[in-house]
Amino acid sequence: MGFKLDGSSRLGLAGLVVAFFAIAAFYIWPDKKFIGWGSLAVAAILLLVWGALEMQQRRRKRDGTGEVPKEPFREFPSWLADPHRPRLVFDFTMKEGFTIRHVGGDAAIDIRIGQIQSVRHQLLSVVFEKISVLDSTDNFRVLPFRYDMGDRVQPNWTPIQLRNIFFKREDPHTAIIHYPVTVSFLWLSKRTEDHYTLTWDRERSLISVAPENHAA
Repeated sequence: MGFKLDGSSRLGLAGLVVAFFAIAAFYIWPDKKFIGWGSLAVAAILLLVWGALEMQQRRRKRDGTGEVPKEPFREFPSWLADPHRPRLVFDFTMKEGFTIRHVGGDAAIDIRIGQIQSVRHQLLSVVFEKISVLDSTDNFRVLPFRYDMGDRVQPNWTPIQLRNIFFKREDPHTAIIHYPVTVSFLWLSKRTEDHYTLTWDRERSLISVAPENHAA
């Protein structure tokens, strides 16, 4: 099994090697101190660049600006039974937050997304506003949501607030938590449902959404 380093790690390793060489140069060539000082300057530059790259990567992870590539969406079996059935994809990214997209079939009316219930406290939940209609021409919405704390509500939350205030305060002893989310809508005068699983991965600080029974 090979041992691989990314670009920033190689810079850090190179900086350490040059630094050790610089220290040795003072003893090997005591009358040529410029070699040691020059090597130390190069090592310092390499280590400073490495540190800056590491801080940038950690900031991106903390702020959620780096996204994990998503797997192709796995269709619900019910979608295959009737090509006219509305097909709605519920999703989440740190850039946009919660979204819903119409990807096929008839128009979906009175779309409602079930609340995300905290596992820590029964009074805490994330509540979504309903969507009147989605169809082939008007096919995408970023879903407004609010943090319901029972005695008060925090509206217009950002994805970063959701992650840092809601999910990071969930059960600290559970690495991965799954939340059921139901997307329902009217079609042919009947309420129809699709079931999703939202997953909070504490170790990687990631939120993901997948059709029920396809969650990681």
